[in-house]
Amino acid sequence: MFIGCKLPNGLNINGHVVDGNHAAYDQAYRNAGQIRPIVGGYQITSDFPDTVWEQWISANLLNPVVINKMILAAPTREELEALCGQNVKVRTPFRPASGS
Repeated sequence: MFIGCKLPNGLNINGHVVDGNHAAYDQAYRNAGQIRPIVGGYQITSDFPDTVWEQWISANLLNPVVINKMILAAPTREELEALCGQNVKVRTPFRPASGS
């Protein structure tokens, strides 16, 4: 599963990390020699466990981050990139946690 997240500090779902869209992640990716995968303002997390996502999303259908499309998911990167492109105007009211 591929996850796109506009939350600045990301999300921890049952011990599995969804990267957030915050400048602190830039440095982590640079330190690892990687390019930060962002599409339409969404930070992309690859290879997220399908069953963990399905359990979380079914329990959180009414969560504002889901309703307001601050977190998206798709089975392929191409599908996720299309969703992210369609939701480029989505904004989050959240700010990074202090120390992030």
